[in-house]
Amino acid sequence: MSCKVYDKVWQRHWFNGLSHCIRCGESKKTHSEYTAYWDKNNPVKAKENNRKCQERWRKKNPLKEKAHAEVKKALRSGLIRKKRCHVCDTQFTEAHHRDYNYPLDVVWLCKKHHWERHC
Repeated sequence: MSCKVYDKVWQRHWFNGLSHCIRCGESKKTHSEYTAYWDKNNPVKAKENNRKCQERWRKKNPLKEKAHAEVKKALRSGLIRKKRCHVCDTQFTEAHHRDYNYPLDVVWLCKKHHWERHC
């Protein structure tokens, strides 16, 4: 994961957009590959970082958090049921909120089409 010759230089320049070590030219992994590697080797810190990130998101998005929680609760209680993807008809779906003020008014989309809706 790191430059065999200049380990510290590699780490310092990891996120500056370079595609190789500035000293030896060795190619580096993608950000997601590095993150997966780091998480695997630092499980306690990774778990703590993930918890903090989720906490920040919840503080920033209280309406979204409430809507997500209400959908989970409604699914558990049987008030609503998961449906197939509105676009491609696959059965593996996620709830998409058009308006978070109406938490149970959701469109069921697969991960691919849910991502496209948000982009």
